[in-house]
Amino acid sequence: MTPATQQHLEAKNNDWLSKVPNGWHRTWIKFECIEGAQYGLNTSTNSYSDRGVRFLRTTDIDDYGKLNNDFPAVFIPLDLAKDYLLKTGDVLFSRSGTIGKSYLHTDDTAPHAFAGYLVRFRPQKTLLSSFLLYVSQSHFIQTQIQSESLTSTISNFSGEKYENLEFLLPPLSAQHKIVAYLDRKAKTIDDLVNQHLQHLKLLEEHRSSLIYTALTKGLNPHVKLKPSGIEYITEIPVHWSISSIREAYSCTLGKMLQNNPRHQKDVLVPYLKSQHVQWSGITGDLPKMWASPQDLEQYELLRGDVLICEGGNIGRATYLEMDLPGTIIQNAVHRLRSPINSGRFLFFQMSLIHSSGWLDVLCNKATIAHLTKEKLEQIYIPLPPPKEQRELVAFIDREMIKIDKLCTEIKKILKTLKEYRQVLITNVVTGRLNIQ
Repeated sequence: MTPATQQHLEAKNNDWLSKVPNGWHRTWIKFECIEGAQYGLNTSTNSYSDRGVRFLRTTDIDDYGKLNNDFPAVFIPLDLAKDYLLKTGDVLFSRSGTIGKSYLHTDDTAPHAFAGYLVRFRPQKTLLSSFLLYVSQSHFIQTQIQSESLTSTISNFSGEKYENLEFLLPPLSAQHKIVAYLDRKAKTIDDLVNQHLQHLKLLEEHRSSLIYTALTKGLNPHVKLKPSGIEYITEIPVHWSISSIREAYSCTLGKMLQNNPRHQKDVLVPYLKSQHVQWSGITGDLPKMWASPQDLEQYELLRGDVLICEGGNIGRATYLEMDLPGTIIQNAVHRLRSPINSGRFLFFQMSLIHSSGWLDVLCNKATIAHLTKEKLEQIYIPLPPPKEQRELVAFIDREMIKIDKLCTEIKKILKTLKEYRQVLITNVVTGRLNIQ
């Protein structure tokens, strides 16, 4: 949020209660609803099915109070949902996890119930549900929620706290006008947001297509192709070879966790777990374990190494742009390197393999999946000559910089649109902006 926007909102938050528009009054959610907050149903995923009553969870709600279609819907039996069925006009708030989300239920074509991380309010006739939804999205309400939430390992904001959120309530006729005005304005903003989200999606599709083409067909559009014999690739250039990872790279699985020194020369050193290995690089604070001088040599991490997750998100990889002296890997991470073949080329190949879903088949993801050293080394990849590998990597990196720059610009625009939307809603539902 820009400093000017932040100062503007802070000023509004400080005086929104002190300047009540004529005909409006201060109130609390608990006084404007038929009953208090009702908590949703707590049930295990074993209760989910493909039919029945749609079961709404926090993840089903987006930042604008609509259902998020990026997540597949889940259903539960009617006898389990009967005490948690939604009526048209019910408003849901998320009380745990991603707190502050809200949703207005308007779908009366099929039954819906709500999960335990959500609380339901049913407004009285003097409060429009759609007005309450906009109030919940305003900056002053979100600030109250964030400042009063209890945070441990997970954020919490109880139904009782939602009941005691204070806001300004205009007459019903003014609520109708405000909702109609904000519906029009929000639609314009939301349409722009969706357009930019679509641009992001197209850029990501272009990124995937570019990487796939470069890694499977090279840069010469006129090159002759041959069947690859690999499950996730159809054809490759005739002059490329097919190689197992074992033949092209040396693979070392990390050290088993050592909590205590075993020898006088053992030292405490930082180490990488699978959670630290991300596509974007090494992330997070590193824990420490005891290691010998021999361990430091055996599990050293050098520029050009590729790290691949053995457990967790199997096959996720990162490429080391620099040496990590004194840091080693735990036995949930593989280290691959070659004096001849490009580590960066292998990194991109692993991203292709990972996105293809082939690793799920290879590692039988129906159980707890592990990409063992034996399984990893048996994976076959297309292998151009080393010089061509370097050319391909340089091309992909150049194109990725261009795509990343465009994505960054679009994300800045999306952030600005989101801020503007909240400023507009805040000014209108507090009466600061006269929509007449």
